[in-house]
Amino acid sequence: MRKKETSQVQYVQPKVDLEPLKYVIVYINGKAINCVLDSGTQIFICNSDTFPDSSNDEFGKITLSSAFGENVEAKLIKTAIALDNNSLNHPMDCLVAITDKLNADALIPPALYESLCSINDKNNKKENEIFAESADSSIAFSNDENEAECGKDIFLC
Repeated sequence: MRKKETSQVQYVQPKVDLEPLKYVIVYINGKAINCVLDSGTQIFICNSDTFPDSSNDEFGKITLSSAFGENVEAKLIKTAIALDNNSLNHPMDCLVAITDKLNADALIPPALYESLCSINDKNNKKENEIFAESADSSIAFSNDENEAECGKDIFLC
């Protein structure tokens, strides 16, 4: 009797470093939205199930293209977004694509999120300085209309 030779096949597992998804919280109309910080996204996209107010005026339609070539038509609205729900964070007007096809609550481009952080950092610093000055001098202060208009541009990356 002959012995059967068996050969063992070894598979090499390629090393793939997957970065975990990064999430940020953005508020729309007072509701916290859990957003994926997505470098492949060019516009803020929100799932219609999680979007807090569908009564916003439609700004138009937009065709969204996935990385795999699928096209989806979405409603485009203009709304204010903010970092969190306290008085020191300033909202920023933004165009948002609303779709029921998104498999997440929302996708936000890093550039939009960074702009939102930057506006709030700048305004919070100004407010803290004004508060410190008024506390030192015991003089009431009012917000300048020009400062209030900061960040009112529509952001579309």
